[in-house]
Amino acid sequence: MKAMLHKVMAMCMALIVLMTTTSFTVAMHYCGDTLVSYSFSHKAEGCGMEKVATATLCDQERMQKTSCCTDQQLIYRRPR
Repeated sequence: MKAMLHKVMAMCMALIVLMTTTSFTVAMHYCGDTLVSYSFSHKAEGCGMEKVATATLCDQERMQKTSCCTDQQLIYRRPR
């Protein structure tokens, strides 16, 4: 029982050291108020409703429509 307790405590201490010395980023893509995609390793995938640039002269003269989609990133860096 004592050996098992030592192993569990060693794992907990290793996780604490790992979490306090690393940083990570969470990328999220929202469509309106709904979370559509998230990623821990790269940019979150879009939903396909992002603003589309058109090449016609009439559309260039008009104001571009704003997209309902937003991208957010949560960045955690270890304190120094």
